[in-house]
Amino acid sequence: GLPAEWLERLLERLFAHDVPVVRRSSQLSFSVLAILDAEVPNTQRALLERTMLFLLAVAKGQTPPPGPILDGETQVKPADIKDTGVLLRAQVHALNILRHLFLDTNLAKEVSSYIPEAMLCTLEGFGAVSWAVRNSSTLAFSVLLSRSM
Repeated sequence: GLPAEWLERLLERLFAHDVPVVRRSSQLSFSVLAILDAEVPNTQRALLERTMLFLLAVAKGQTPPPGPILDGETQVKPADIKDTGVLLRAQVHALNILRHLFLDTNLAKEVSSYIPEAMLCTLEGFGAVSWAVRNSSTLAFSVLLSRSM
């Protein structure tokens, strides 16, 4: 449906050259959050699950997993994903979006199962060469720490 298409286009934007990392990726974070919040509560949230797996992979600096999100006709080219600058920017965006998803009270129950993997991801980010990745990792870690208590 339309929400899945919109979400796919937003996640493609993580790898775009023209999307700057400003205001902790709020332009992407709030858009993704609005779509995921619109999924019917108390049902299997397929978009949320696929989005979390995608974002966690990108936040770890990995190539996004194949699947319904970013599968098939996509604007993301394999060369773009291998470009270090593009991948670092995507990693920062993914960490910032994850932080917003874990902060959202409407999704708190559904995203709680991803806290351990996200914590490991942010801890790994503390050792990143890029200051932007380290900074986004510490911001996300602080949210995860408060959510896990």
